[in-house]
Amino acid sequence: GLELKANDKGFEDIPALIALRDESKKQANFARAQVMPSNVTLRIGSGTGDEEKKNQMDSVDEEDEDAKLARLLQEEEDWKSRKQRKNP
Repeated sequence: GLELKANDKGFEDIPALIALRDESKKQANFARAQVMPSNVTLRIGSGTGDEEKKNQMDSVDEEDEDAKLARLLQEEEDWKSRKQRKNP
């Protein structure tokens, strides 16, 4: 606990230790407040759905573009390696 023993009395007036003790109490109170259940219904998503779908489509487009670029780069590397094998 945070209680002082008889031989610890010299430490109770040190400002840094007082600040640490107070901060520890705040942290403990905050942690307890976070655990308390609420009556709020959890919703996932924005509720409209349109923006979420748009974001998913954008990410799919980005993945398609990334896949195309990766494929082109791989084909270029393959072409270079075949060309080097033909012309030693």
